[in-house]
Amino acid sequence: ASLVDTPQKSNGTNTIEVADDREDNRSEAEKEAEEDYQKQVVRQRKGTDEEARWVYKQKRYHYGYKKHCLTNVQGIVQKVITTAANRSDTKEFIPLLRGANIPQGTAVLA
Repeated sequence: ASLVDTPQKSNGTNTIEVADDREDNRSEAEKEAEEDYQKQVVRQRKGTDEEARWVYKQKRYHYGYKKHCLTNVQGIVQKVITTAANRSDTKEFIPLLRGANIPQGTAVLA
């Protein structure tokens, strides 16, 4: 997956807990609490991208989206799913494969 930063970041100082990419081991209650906090921050600050989220990847914080891509053997993009940046790649693996017409038993590189 690749990250896409949004130009509509929240202004001001925020203190939030940001999950490292691929290491989101938080409980569902913790994830819901973060989501509620994000929605509250967005309502308080006009001009903020409401659907973007924070994630820490490659020693940098990113506020934006993540593109999950399915490509063929030649590297040609077959399908793209765009989610909030804090969404785990493993959650989008099956949705990417749905409707891809990949024969059963075919090796898939992830």
